[in-house]
Amino acid sequence: MDRGYIYVNKKSFVNNLKYLSQVSKKKTCLVVKANAYGHGIEWSVRNAKEIGVEWFAVASIDEGIQVKQAFKDSRVLLLAEPSVSQIDNILKNDLDLTVYSDSFIDALIDTGNEYNVHLKIDTGMHRIGCSPEKFDYFLEKINDSNLSLAGICTHFPLADTDKGDTRTLAPTRLRDNVRIEVISFRMMGMARTRPSLRIKKPLLTLSVQAGTDVPLGGHAPYLG
Repeated sequence: MDRGYIYVNKKSFVNNLKYLSQVSKKKTCLVVKANAYGHGIEWSVRNAKEIGVEWFAVASIDEGIQVKQAFKDSRVLLLAEPSVSQIDNILKNDLDLTVYSDSFIDALIDTGNEYNVHLKIDTGMHRIGCSPEKFDYFLEKINDSNLSLAGICTHFPLADTDKGDTRTLAPTRLRDNVRIEVISFRMMGMARTRPSLRIKKPLLTLSVQAGTDVPLGGHAPYLG
């Protein structure tokens, strides 16, 4: 059997990223985990950087190091907490971190070093993220430590479905817990409107993932 191939239209790829930037009027964080979903992590990062994208999200430290080594000036966000044994690699490669557990946050604090962290709240997906009830606790813990709170994030409660309240449930739960404003825009090539979020107080940046793992965030602080 012949090998299968995926052909990616660079023009369409670039146009979609430009469209997102124009609609959100904010910086884009491009998710390139799992070798950019099989499309080539270096190809995706290189072409995104040509139009000014500087922030990329990955699933593992190895992916983060790969992006950093090829594109040293890029900002890289790790989407899940790694093993505590990897903390030295995080600092060495200047990776932003998604955090949501006592044990990992404590391990970062115990180093005495400053890390950029993004607090993830679970609004129904139940994969990773702190419970809404613990959000204030973690927020205070981070703010009172050597860690630098760079953002907050969540994931839609359901993936790969158009059923139910997927489009509104996560933003509603997040708004109720962290006092944010919900807006919405239509993404290029998608049939339904995806919610995007902006923060009312100029304290944090916000990154939100859709069910397809297309980032809707990277939003700068917003005064409502």
